[in-house]
Amino acid sequence: MRWMKYTALILLPLALLFIACQLQEPEVKSSPSDTGILDFSKYVAIGNSLTAGFQSGSLVEDHQKYSFPNLIAKQLGISDFQQPTVTYPGLPSLMTLESVTGTLGTAPGSGIPTNLGLARPYDNMGIPGIVLADVDSALSSASSYSKSPAIDLILRGLGKQLQQALSLNPKFMTLWIGNNDALGFASSGGTSPSEPTNPIIFDLLYRQLAEKIANSGARVVVANIPGVTFAPYFTTVGPMVAAGVAAAKLQNSAILGLYYQKHGEIIPDSASGFTNFDEAVPPLITLVGGKYGGLLGQPTGKWYRDVAEGLGIPVSAYLTTFPGIDTTQAFGFHPQNPWPDALILDADELATVNAAITAYNNTIASVALQHGFGLFDANTFLADIAENGFNPGSGLDPVTTEYISGGLVSLDGVHPTNLGYAIIANKFIEAANDKFGTNIQPVNLRDVVGRAPQAAAKINEYDLPALNNTIKLLGGSIY
Repeated sequence: MRWMKYTALILLPLALLFIACQLQEPEVKSSPSDTGILDFSKYVAIGNSLTAGFQSGSLVEDHQKYSFPNLIAKQLGISDFQQPTVTYPGLPSLMTLESVTGTLGTAPGSGIPTNLGLARPYDNMGIPGIVLADVDSALSSASSYSKSPAIDLILRGLGKQLQQALSLNPKFMTLWIGNNDALGFASSGGTSPSEPTNPIIFDLLYRQLAEKIANSGARVVVANIPGVTFAPYFTTVGPMVAAGVAAAKLQNSAILGLYYQKHGEIIPDSASGFTNFDEAVPPLITLVGGKYGGLLGQPTGKWYRDVAEGLGIPVSAYLTTFPGIDTTQAFGFHPQNPWPDALILDADELATVNAAITAYNNTIASVALQHGFGLFDANTFLADIAENGFNPGSGLDPVTTEYISGGLVSLDGVHPTNLGYAIIANKFIEAANDKFGTNIQPVNLRDVVGRAPQAAAKINEYDLPALNNTIKLLGGSIY
């Protein structure tokens, strides 16, 4: 086929040149803090994977000690802050980047929990994979507990997340929840779930949750929900695909651009899903798409074979759910073999997720004002880093949201690095100090950096199961 001769033109611009970081784990030092007459002696954190210290697709002790709640506890001088720690290589296994082969995969084996015998609830109650409805709701249909391998590790049959947290009689709490209510939709390309949590339901549940926390008497700092465009999971692969499409068009005038499957579309429509990435709001290609970008122009059904394998069914059975797909056509360049919906967030889907996040953040701001909670505006902060970078001071290099080389986001493209979590810890501390008049000292970022000499690596292969594990921990699925 004439399309196949242009495959090499796609592969060249799709070669992703990154920097591989080896994270050291220096001892975190605590500075003297002053909370005045306020009692911050018992601190409990409620949230999801971002609270748990999830990093590079895994919950693992080497990184859990850099969770923002654990770093805050150290700054408060709390010596008995308990977390559900897991040995290397974590649960699920830690994602790795091999600088020689350029393979993004996972470490072999699985981690072992080391703190299951704790006779009380954990102080860090962050549960990877949960949505707002999981914290203290009877809305079982909204629950994502079944998607998270960390549920039994953290809850241990001792009650719901909120119930356990409040049983510790906390004096200070952080609450960062709701991210997965939008990210499950976004990370799966709008396929599973097919829409974010309804903002009206979100508002109801968040207000109920906040009321119970406020009634505990604890002082509270909440964080709002970042937009998706700060995360390299959504911003890394798209420019490479766009460059590949442009290069192919220069060589073959028959190539018009990239055909993609629209949201909810079963039979492709050549008039709907089409882009040259030159729109006012171009589509975003997810990190999972990096595994398939080099196949553009080829008559391949690899995406469908991979998903069928993940589902444990024959590819022929999976393809029956897409009666208009013809994998003998040029992948991405023919309307009958379009770029899959699960690998793209188009303008309509992006508008959907942005509208949900805006509504969620309006609720969070309103609730914080109503109950006198401190507020960390994570949405504005991370958007600013994406636009302008962040200067951590103390002679450290600037931090950006570039994939791997930026220093802020780990290999899964969403969760922070050690340094990223320390920066977030300091924003929570800043919000607490502003709201309550305390003088909690910030984390010394130089004690957390742990960035070793860097080695160049080309990512030429992506581990689909590892990436899907991350999507599940965001409340979605591509299988």
